[in-house]
Amino acid sequence: MKKLFTLLLLLSSLHVFSQEKKLTYKEYSYTEFFQLIENEKDTLFKLKDAIIKYNKETDQRFRGRFSFEGDSLFNRSEKIVIDKRIELDNVQFLANMYNGADAGYNDGSLRYIHFKKDVILKEVNSLNISNCIFSGEFDLDILNCEKESLDTFKSDYVMIRYSTFNEFSIFKNCFQNLGNQGNVLISNNVFSSEANNTTFYLGLYNTSTAQIRKNTINSKGIVSMFFEKQGNRFDINNNNITSSQIDFSANKIDAGVNINGNQFSSLVNLNIDEIKSKDKIEWEQFKNKILSFSSYYEFTQGEANKMMWQIDTLKRKQLKTRYVDSVRFYKADTYANEISIKGMFYNYYKSNYNTETANEVYIELKDFETKRLEALYKENSTFKGFFTWKINQFLKVFSAYGTEPARAVIFSMWVILLFAFIYLLFPNSWDSHGKKRLMHRFEFFQKYLRRKEGMHTIYLEENKQEISSYENFKTNLENSKTELPSFFISWSKPLYNASMFSSKLTAKLLQNTDILKGKWQDLSPKQKRWKNIQIGFLLTLGLFYDLFIKALNALMLSINTFTTLGFGEIPIKGLPRYLAIIQGFIGWFMLTIFSVSLISQLLN
Repeated sequence: MKKLFTLLLLLSSLHVFSQEKKLTYKEYSYTEFFQLIENEKDTLFKLKDAIIKYNKETDQRFRGRFSFEGDSLFNRSEKIVIDKRIELDNVQFLANMYNGADAGYNDGSLRYIHFKKDVILKEVNSLNISNCIFSGEFDLDILNCEKESLDTFKSDYVMIRYSTFNEFSIFKNCFQNLGNQGNVLISNNVFSSEANNTTFYLGLYNTSTAQIRKNTINSKGIVSMFFEKQGNRFDINNNNITSSQIDFSANKIDAGVNINGNQFSSLVNLNIDEIKSKDKIEWEQFKNKILSFSSYYEFTQGEANKMMWQIDTLKRKQLKTRYVDSVRFYKADTYANEISIKGMFYNYYKSNYNTETANEVYIELKDFETKRLEALYKENSTFKGFFTWKINQFLKVFSAYGTEPARAVIFSMWVILLFAFIYLLFPNSWDSHGKKRLMHRFEFFQKYLRRKEGMHTIYLEENKQEISSYENFKTNLENSKTELPSFFISWSKPLYNASMFSSKLTAKLLQNTDILKGKWQDLSPKQKRWKNIQIGFLLTLGLFYDLFIKALNALMLSINTFTTLGFGEIPIKGLPRYLAIIQGFIGWFMLTIFSVSLISQLLN
């Protein structure tokens, strides 16, 4: 009897197991499904182990377009309003997608529906939502990929588009031995919440494809996106996320990662195990917005003794401010984690020969290092710490940490011009003849105003000795034709012509411009006015010429000092003499850094 009872118990267990293995699904059309909701008298509608299948005869209202929003299969004013809480367990919304003439259409879509209360979906592997409004909580948990629905109906595509959500959560976990399962598309939606807890959560594990595109997320709470073991396609593009805290994690992604064009309003707690060369990740979206996910969470949980979503908003903001402003620079292990993430991006762009972006990442990395040096100096004030910190700051301004040699050249030019201006204010031996030249010019015009001859005559008289020497040189050559080789005389003539060219040209110019000859006292009042204009113009022109020569001398002196070419005796006295020595040291220092920066860029 005892053995018989045991046998009956075993058979009963096998029967129960068989029933669990082969679930019986209730089947409804989309129209029938919503009729069930409407007929429910309670404010809560529940359904378990069911299939919602498109019926061509009755469900035309639930036929949609796959590729874009703007379809016109029905009047949008026929929006369905549901004022009940919806709880579904293992309810599969099957959708047929077509090729050929009907390509782009899908039969079976939740379209233009306003859910006023919470929608809780458990183990729903297939779902197509378009142009809906979810005023309450939307929670989709896809936990068991071995359900019979997935194997039998081969429909595991979750597509959510052009809809509006308040609190949003999707969790998809398929770690069974089925390989990568499921396709998730979330695009062109608006997520907006005033709550302070986790208001947007997207956790996709072991999913075949994940495409999160062109969504707008405005939340006062936490926005969390976790991806792991994505097998086929992984796109996170052109999303606009405004939140006080953003968590982003992507690990073990077999498919090429495509993360581009996103806008983050705040720092992103980032967790990426590696970035492969085939990945496509834009740096601009993460620029100056990266925090180490693990270090940040370790700090906050250690301080609050709570999980992040259990911490109130004010405390969370205080912890974040403290972490960002001090903790990540002072704690060595935290600093190492933070710098390693930036280093990962740097290595990725460098390995792809994207030198421009790699330099941008390197600058941010070095900025972070500079803040670390500042923190260390404030903890232990030493000259070595101060010098290392300040030299990093100087390198940022001078050459962007060696990534921009051109900036070093521009900076050097400003230093040269500054010292040239200082030298311009002080006399130097290169300008010793400047005053004599000015006095000689006034003596020349004094003779011109007292004599009848023109300026060119006076000019020739003053340069008579010099011109005479040229003429004597020419006469000696002509008288020595029989005593000297012909080639020697031929080669000497160009020298004479070159020497006389300047004097002849100046005399010719003065002769043609001197339109009022005669003594000043013999000129009429009108002629005197023209004479004043003539002489005033020539004096002004000469003054500008003298200033130009003086400025040029100051500039040459500054360049010579900066480049440390050497003078022997420094051609300046007083305070500028010591400034010249300081400038020489500055030039040596800056040119050395410039050389290193240039070589670094050439090697890159």
